Amino acid sequence: MTIIAVLLILGAGQANTKKWHVVGALAHGAPLIAAFSSLDVFASMGVLGIVWIPITFHMVFLSLETFAALYPHHG
Repeated sequence: MTIIAVLLILGAGQANTKKWHVVGALAHGAPLIAAFSSLDVFASMGVLGIVWIPITFHMVFLSLETFAALYPHHG
């Protein structure tokens, strides 16, 4: 995720940032899939309540990156 974050920061200076928004959205998809598929593991460890914080974080940024990728940029 850190490498992708650095690439997104560097790519933000380019004229066409749509592809970087797609990369950002896809990057947030992988942790979400891992978290949702492991909910029973988190429950057995007794940390199901706190795991919703990173899930919410990734859902918010997945939504923002998806919106930014789909929103028409005029400039």
